[in-house]
Amino acid sequence: MKNDTKDLVIVGGGIMGLFTAYYASQYSKNIIILERKTVGNKFAASSGYTRSIRNDYLDPYYSVLASESQKMWKDLENETKRRFIIKKGCLNIAKKDVTSNLSQTYADKSYKILKSLGFQTKYFKSKKDLNKKYPQIDADIACLDVDAGFLYIPEILKALKSELNKRGIKIYENSEVSRIARSGELLEITVNGNKKISTKNVSLSVGVWSLSLLDKIQGTKWLKLPIIPIEQQLDYFKVPKNKRRLFSAKKMPVFAYLDVGVYGHPLYKDSPGLKVAYFDPMGAKLTKQVFDPQKQNQINNNVDFIKRCFPGVKEIKIIDQEFNYYDMTPDNNFIIDELPGTKNIYIAAGFCGTGFKFAPIVGRVLAEKIFRKRTIFDFSRFSAKRFGRLNNLSFLKSFRMYTNFLYPRNWKYLRKGIEALLLIKKLP
Repeated sequence: MKNDTKDLVIVGGGIMGLFTAYYASQYSKNIIILERKTVGNKFAASSGYTRSIRNDYLDPYYSVLASESQKMWKDLENETKRRFIIKKGCLNIAKKDVTSNLSQTYADKSYKILKSLGFQTKYFKSKKDLNKKYPQIDADIACLDVDAGFLYIPEILKALKSELNKRGIKIYENSEVSRIARSGELLEITVNGNKKISTKNVSLSVGVWSLSLLDKIQGTKWLKLPIIPIEQQLDYFKVPKNKRRLFSAKKMPVFAYLDVGVYGHPLYKDSPGLKVAYFDPMGAKLTKQVFDPQKQNQINNNVDFIKRCFPGVKEIKIIDQEFNYYDMTPDNNFIIDELPGTKNIYIAAGFCGTGFKFAPIVGRVLAEKIFRKRTIFDFSRFSAKRFGRLNNLSFLKSFRMYTNFLYPRNWKYLRKGIEALLLIKKLP
C-alpha cells in the first residue's frame, strides 16, 4: 500500500463493501478495500453458495427497493457477462394444520402486496392446485413471487473482484483496522497495528463487527448503535438420487414458510444438498410490526419443516451446515448513513438477514452520498440518527422502539443486545 492519500477507504470486503467500491469507482480510482479476513470467508454474511432475491415483503417500501436493486444485479450480470441470477420464483407456503388462519399467513398477505404493486405473482388456492405445478411440496396455499429466485454467490464474488481489478481498485485481505482518527481535514487509518493510511473518506461495512470497529474510531466513544448479532445456522439435507431432479433448480423455486421461520433453496451446482434455514419468527415479530406470525408448535426447526412440507425426502439427513452472523436492529431497518458526530465516515450495517439482495442499491447510495453528497433514493428510514446518542440523552426519543424487549419471552434478545453494546461477547 502506498502512503498517498486515498479518496476512499472501504473497511469490509463483503458484498456491501464490494458494491460500494464498484459504484464509487465511477467517481475515483483512488480507492482501496480493507478486509480483516478474506473475501467470502465462512463467517461473513456474504459467504456460502446462494442468497434469495425476491420482492415479496409485507412492507411495500422493501418490495419496491428490492425490485430496483434487482435491476442493478441484472446490469452487473450484463456488464460482466456472467450468469448468477437464477430466476425460478419464490414460493411462500402455508398449511392449515400448522397455521390455521390461512388468510393471515405471510403467503396470503404477500400475494396481496405483490398484486397491489403490480408485480407478477401466482396464487395457489389449494393443495391440488399447488401439486399440479410443484408435486414435491405439501401445503394448502402458496403464493409465487414470479420475478424472484436466488443469487449464486461464488460467481458474484468472481465477477465483482474481476471488475474491480479492471478498474484499478485494490483489495487488501488480512488487513485489520485498529484505529481511525482525524488528522486535520483527513482521516488516518491504522492497519495491523502499525501501517498508516491517509484518506478523505471512510466507508464501514463489516456487519456484526460494526460495534467493535466503532470502539476504534476517535470521537465515537458515546456512539453505541444498537446492533444485535444473531448466529445463523443453515442446514443442507440429503436428497435421494431418484428425487434430485425434482428438488433441483430446474423444477423447484426458492421456498419459504416465514410464519414458522423457514426458508430455503433448491439444489444447484455445487451446493451439497437442499438448503433449509430456520430463524425465530417470534424474534422477527419483536422488531417487525408488519409481521405477526401465528403461534404454533408443529414446526420449530428445519427437520420439522422437511417432515411436514417435503414428504418426498424420506431419509432426513443433514449432510452439511453453514454458520454465519446476522446483524439485527431493534426496528428491523438497515443503517446506511454518515456516522453521527463524525465527518466523512459512513456506515452500512444492520441488514437483519435480508441485506444481500439489496447490496447493489446500498453500494450505489453510499457512493453517491460520499462523492456527490446526495442521492435520488430516499433512505431516510435508514438514518443512524434515529437511535439517538448517549452523551446528550437523545436516545430517550427512541425508547418506544425498545419496549417489546422488556417482556420475559424477549429477554434473550435484550441480553444479546447488551452484550453487543458492551463488547462482552467475542466474535470470530
